[in-house]
Formats: sequence, C-alpha cells, structure tokens
Amino acid sequence: NLNHPWDLGFLPDKTLIFTERNGELSELKNGEVTLLAKMKDVEVEGEGGLLGLAVDSNFEKNRYIYTCFNHNDGKRDVRVVRYEIDEKITAASNPAPIVTGIPAKDSGRHSGCRIRSASDGTLFIGTGDAANENNPQNPKKLGGKILHVDRNGKGVKGNLSDPFDNRILNYGHRNVQGIVLFDKEQNGVFGFSIEHGSDKDDEVNLIKNGNFGWDPGKDYEENVPMTDTKKFPDAIKATWTSGYPTIAPSGATFLKGT
Repeated sequence: NLNHPWDLGFLPDKTLIFTERNGELSELKNGEVTLLAKMKDVEVEGEGGLLGLAVDSNFEKNRYIYTCFNHNDGKRDVRVVRYEIDEKITAASNPAPIVTGIPAKDSGRHSGCRIRSASDGTLFIGTGDAANENNPQNPKKLGGKILHVDRNGKGVKGNLSDPFDNRILNYGHRNVQGIVLFDKEQNGVFGFSIEHGSDKDDEVNLIKNGNFGWDPGKDYEENVPMTDTKKFPDAIKATWTSGYPTIAPSGATFLKGT
C-alpha cells in the first residue's frame, strides 16, 4: 500500500527507512511501518517529489539523514535537506536545507536527485538537467551534474575549479538516477553513476572529474549522442551503454562476498 517508494537506507541497527514520492519518510521495523515525517514543502509532479535518501556514514554519533526532493514555495527548485532522527526512531526533525537551487521543471521531468553518503562523511548528489538545454554544460548551474559536498552542503577539495561552482565534481549529464560508491577513492574514481538516455544509450559512468558529453543544444534536441565526442573530444566515455532501446536503469549497488 505504498505510493511510489523511491529510495531506501538502513540505520546501523538494520532498521529500514524509505521515501515515498508523495513526501512521506517512513521506517519499517518488525513488520510495522512508522511515519517519521510528512514533508509539506515537497512538490509532487511527474518524475518529481520526495526522491533520494541517504543515511550519514557516522549516523550513530550525529543522527543525520539526507533527503533530496522537488520543492516549491513560490520559487521552484530541487534541494537536499538534512534531518535528524531521534534516539527512539520515531520522528525526523530539524530540517536544514544544505543544497538549494538545483534546477527543476514544472513537470518534474529529469529531477535526478540521488544522494549517497561516503565513508568520509561527504555527500555525492546526482542531478538531472531539468530537460533544459542550458544546464548540462553550464559551469554555474547545478543541473546535469554530480555534486560533491560536505555535511553542510559546501564544496570539497578535488571538485572542478573556476569557472565552475565549487560544489560540482563533474558535468555533462542528462539525468543521473543512480550512484554507488567505493569504500575509498581509487585513482581519482569514487564509484559509478547510472544515467538515463533519451531513446538510446542509458549509461554507467565512472564518478570522477570531467565532462561526460551531454549537450542537447537549442530547443533541447535529444537526437544528439549521450556522450558527444565530436563536440567535446575530451568527453569521458561510458563504461557501459544500453544501445537501443533504453531500459531506464535507475539505481545501483555493490554486492560484496563470495
């Protein structure tokens, strides 16, 4: 009886928490669902709403979780908001917007909005281009990017330099829907991202600095390559593409063990 469950995470005691696109954050424990927060400022439209969720890697000490959602208080954006979970895990409170101004479309299209907490406490945020041709290659716009920030939403060392917003790790994306991280950075690579193509070429990409080559051009013409190496010779090619037709992969995880 859920309404578009979108993302989930596990607390250290194995309690499962999850989002529903309609703005509800809940826990599942011992077969019982408990509502932790009903977020009234979530704008639910099309692909947009309450989407990404991450549990802080140091949750036992700071009680932080992070959500990513479409927001509209007269000014529309996608934003990341940090919450604190009480000791008894009955409520999420003290909302603190840490990243605001991620571009959003009124239809909710291409909202992206996946967030993951790395082992060092930094956050990786996948954003969509809001189906706007001005976002993916613009160094000042947060849409069509992967952001790398600290717990307060500030850019971290190793991100792209000026003229880029210092929260941007890489750019040239269409709609990042999945992020999976290594335990530690490996030769400048933090993990993998999953990206929706148009009618072809969903991608799995390395999470590293650089341009990943999406640039739909005037009037958002989507017949261009997902990674346009003619326009951008240094664009980073995908590690996997779906070809035609797309299959819309939306998440990723590592399986560890024998």
